[in-house]
Amino acid sequence: MKKTKSAITLIEMSIAIVLAFILLSVVLKIFSSGMKESANALTHQDNMETANILMSQIEYDLIKATAIQSPDCNEKSNNAKWLFNSRSSTLGDITFIYDYVPNSLDGVYRQVIGKDINEKNYFAKGHPVNLQFTHIVVSTEDKKDNRLTESHGMWVELDVGSQKGDVATYTLKRLIVLNH
Repeated sequence: MKKTKSAITLIEMSIAIVLAFILLSVVLKIFSSGMKESANALTHQDNMETANILMSQIEYDLIKATAIQSPDCNEKSNNAKWLFNSRSSTLGDITFIYDYVPNSLDGVYRQVIGKDINEKNYFAKGHPVNLQFTHIVVSTEDKKDNRLTESHGMWVELDVGSQKGDVATYTLKRLIVLNH
């Protein structure tokens, strides 16, 4: 009987290395695309949270408002100003101002001015923001009294994007009616 030695040839080893490389490339590509989608989802979530925080603050301030000073009726503007009459001698009238610079990452500037108040805040800083206010006035006729009443509100359109522009912009639109 003849003894034969079995050994791995250079060709077999090369084939095994090429197959391992192909398999590893596929696994890394799948892992890489999963990581990219995860990062996009986190960025989209950040845009959503930023938009919701800003819209909630605008809504909270507007619900207390007693008069809208700007924009004018049925006008659209990047900034808005409204008044809250506290009916309190200690607080007096409080003015809310919202403004922003389009195509910048400075965010939305909010200022609250009153008797002893001068508060300045920025919302959505670091995000490209588009904010539009439209002062809405709806007139309704009371059938019983034959009286015309006006309801004031603000149509707010808000777009919040990501810094890199790699994720779709998150948009919120809301009609906020004054409670008076």
